Amino acid sequence: MPTRRTLLTAVAALGLGAGTPDPYDRLLQGEGDLSAALPALAGVRFRGGDVQKSVARGLADVVGGRALSPASPARIASISKLVTALGFMTLVEAGRVGLDDPASDLLGFDLRHPSFPK
Repeated sequence: MPTRRTLLTAVAALGLGAGTPDPYDRLLQGEGDLSAALPALAGVRFRGGDVQKSVARGLADVVGGRALSPASPARIASISKLVTALGFMTLVEAGRVGLDDPASDLLGFDLRHPSFPK
């Protein structure tokens, strides 16, 4: 199972220049430690809404030997919470929303707990 450090390293590797050794292959091979090897990794770097770079390496199906591609489905679990929080805090820093703004104003519908309607 990949550790947080391994996944952060994979994401950070998206920013490396083309002249460096391939960091993705090193992660897939476990940097020489096969117990640390990943079956696959994928990442995308965006800038200004445009895809700057995308990477998909390894196996989507280890048993069947099917290669991972950018179109392969991936389980993202709770990472959508992190992405939402990062996006929201970017809006806060830009002054477009406030941390104390009612969520109902942002969503366009009332969002109230029945026990606390006000």
